[in-house]
Amino acid sequence: MPEFIKNLILRRDFKTTAGIFLFFLFLGIYAYTSSATIAPYRDTGEMVCDIATLGIAHQPGYPLYILLAKAVTSLIPIGNLAYKANFFSAICGAGALYVFYLLLTKFTPVWISFFVCALFGFNFTLHTVSTVSEMYSLNILLALILIYTAFSIFEKYSFKKIILLSYLLGLFMTNRMDILLIAPALGVLLLKKVYVDLKTDFFKKFLISSVFFTLGFSLYLYLLVRSNSNPLFDWSHPAAPATFLAVITRKSYGSTLDLISKNYAIGELFLPNMKYYFLHLFSNFNFALLLIPFGLYKFYSISKERFYSILTLFIITGPLFLFWANMPPNPHSLAVVEPNYVVPDIAIIFWITFGAFYFYELKLKKYSILISVVLISSIAYTAFYNLPKSNRRWLFFSEDYAQDVFKSIPPGGIVVAKKDVQLFSLWYLQNIKHIRPDIKVIAQGLSGSAWYQNSYKIWHGGFSPLNLNSGDISNWRDMAEMSGNNMFITMDVAMPDNAPSIPCGMISEIYPTRKFSKENSDLWHFFNLEWLGRPYNDFFILDLADSYIQAAVGLSAYSSSHSKMDEDIRDKLYMCRLADSSKAQPYLYLGFYYTSKGDWENGKKYFKQSAEAHENLLKLADDYRSFKSAITGISKSAAYSWLNYGVALEKTGFYEEAEKAYLKALLRNPKFAQAHYNMAILYWRKDTNRVIKELKAALEIDPNHAQAAYYLKQIESQRGR
Repeated sequence: MPEFIKNLILRRDFKTTAGIFLFFLFLGIYAYTSSATIAPYRDTGEMVCDIATLGIAHQPGYPLYILLAKAVTSLIPIGNLAYKANFFSAICGAGALYVFYLLLTKFTPVWISFFVCALFGFNFTLHTVSTVSEMYSLNILLALILIYTAFSIFEKYSFKKIILLSYLLGLFMTNRMDILLIAPALGVLLLKKVYVDLKTDFFKKFLISSVFFTLGFSLYLYLLVRSNSNPLFDWSHPAAPATFLAVITRKSYGSTLDLISKNYAIGELFLPNMKYYFLHLFSNFNFALLLIPFGLYKFYSISKERFYSILTLFIITGPLFLFWANMPPNPHSLAVVEPNYVVPDIAIIFWITFGAFYFYELKLKKYSILISVVLISSIAYTAFYNLPKSNRRWLFFSEDYAQDVFKSIPPGGIVVAKKDVQLFSLWYLQNIKHIRPDIKVIAQGLSGSAWYQNSYKIWHGGFSPLNLNSGDISNWRDMAEMSGNNMFITMDVAMPDNAPSIPCGMISEIYPTRKFSKENSDLWHFFNLEWLGRPYNDFFILDLADSYIQAAVGLSAYSSSHSKMDEDIRDKLYMCRLADSSKAQPYLYLGFYYTSKGDWENGKKYFKQSAEAHENLLKLADDYRSFKSAITGISKSAAYSWLNYGVALEKTGFYEEAEKAYLKALLRNPKFAQAHYNMAILYWRKDTNRVIKELKAALEIDPNHAQAAYYLKQIESQRGR
């Protein structure tokens, strides 16, 4: 039997045994809680498609992730590709814990390092990125390898290690460019030693280091080479040198989320973002945070250079990054920023570790017991709080959604999608699982890009989409004609206001030649209800659920306008309440359903809930620092709910409350002519002057308000007699 195995079995090498146990423990946890298919999370669907086809991902391409994931998934003999890609992330997450453990055991006892790394392992954000097909868990592993290498150089300096570090930094930047934010922390640690070394042969050593950095960074050339073969997924087509440079610098990536921070003053959103980061720290480290002051003191006393290095790491990747990102604190933006929390969390773990070590070195048994209780309690609390939210094992939502969309489309149809999770789920189902190859899936946000149009033409028999992202209604009309009037949109697509459409299951048919039918509208349903009514793992699942809500609301709106609301629509609206109780529109249409049946009591209840939901949305919009246009839109919708609540109150004899509801509607939308008109009707037999005033106000806002004009003329003619 090999000596290594004997040592493990006989526990002679307890440090190694504990480290390996830590790795496999969390590999098992992450693998078990990974989704069995693509997870509804950010770009997972796209990444799996890129791994399968060795395609070019969105900027900056992530070649290291794509190539490593391709290699690892190819070696795994069982399972679908999406789960294999999730498993690769699990390997990286568990590997990051193992590297961190090896680093911490250089300074603290094995049991402290083990407990602290276990606490880090249950970190919700680390757990999330270690169970989905994204490059973030790989990035954490690479960041810790850089820190481990830098600490090794600090302990025993050699120029060969500097060459290695230079190469690794260049190579690791081909996974995510933002790993460069770690470089200042490494520089703080090694600057003095490097300065002394470079006093001799400065240019030679600098040139050698630069060459090896460039050698690692040169993996980006894969994008240029691979793009020249026109892969199925070829984002921005970086086949030409100019385009290639634009891709790796993200200059050609003008997404809304990249640009949204420019709508705010520099630093305007720093404090709200720091608040959410501190909430993240408390929910993931809780009691262990009490050890940080002692850890700062102990770390500084052991090694000032290492202390300042990790402090620099925290400041740059934490507060300075959030200051620079300047993202509004709404659920979507927070979900985009959240994976970046894990790098500054590395510093937090260092300080917690040295805080525990501070008490351990006091050589008092009661202190060892105390820190053991603190660490174990923190692990237990974090695991209990986070594991249910982190578990995606039975989450098939992305595939179910894509199945529902495809099921709603007749043969040979075109479907336009916009949001990432929705679009990439369709990509995965069609291109990896080869379901519904007869359908053309068009990305609205990419449709105006020349590279996308050219790539689409290559892979779809000469068919090229028009620009559907410009707001030009003529392009939509022409595209519908090109499809033979067999064109559909998912619920996340931004359509021109005047484009005709009818609901068709989980989608809408635009420029329809067929009439609305109950059969077509009932195509959508829920395949899997595991996610329904449960706390959501993250924003992206809730956003996907919103597609179902919008489908039901769209069907309800169409049916309401055509007097065709029935129990089936009511049941769909009830399901929407389970999907997301904060949405106002399902309550509104439930109100319409009941009032259409003459049930004004139930109508009143649901109109009130709709109005209250809108008021909550307005409060959230203020907290989220939403754009004025968004707040105005919510205010107008709130006014409409208050108006209908007022009508229901009036119908049930609550006249004073009805007036308050109409006034609330006018508060939310001062230019709401119908609210003035309803107020006039409320006062019809009580105050003629008030009636005239309200009718005139309605006509001043909307001169074409026929009913207001008719009744004003009638009341003035009666006065003239």
